[in-house]
Amino acid sequence: MPLASVILSSVGTSTPVALAYRNGVPTTVSVTASSSTGGFWVVQTTLDDIMRTASSLVVWQGISSAPGTAPGTIYASSSSFPDGLLLTISGPVGAVRINSSVIGTNLVMKVMQGESW
Repeated sequence: MPLASVILSSVGTSTPVALAYRNGVPTTVSVTASSSTGGFWVVQTTLDDIMRTASSLVVWQGISSAPGTAPGTIYASSSSFPDGLLLTISGPVGAVRINSSVIGTNLVMKVMQGESW
């Protein structure tokens, strides 16, 4: 999967982007807000295969800026406008999405994953 783009414009979760976890390659996630107007969001991943697992059984976990020490880091729209925020996921995951509890702007998530090492 070379590149996917998803827009979140209301409170809730974005459409998840399924990843080729069997390749075991890093994934890069970029989130950019269309303005600095109030909004808070977290990037979430799952180890479940969303193509094979019922959506009600998929477990989502936030990506932390301090892995292993905290729950998912909550970012503000002001931290991702205008330049965006870039995250690297070094290990394989099944999918990625953004989850927002307060949103005052559009969030654009782009996901890029290599083919193999």
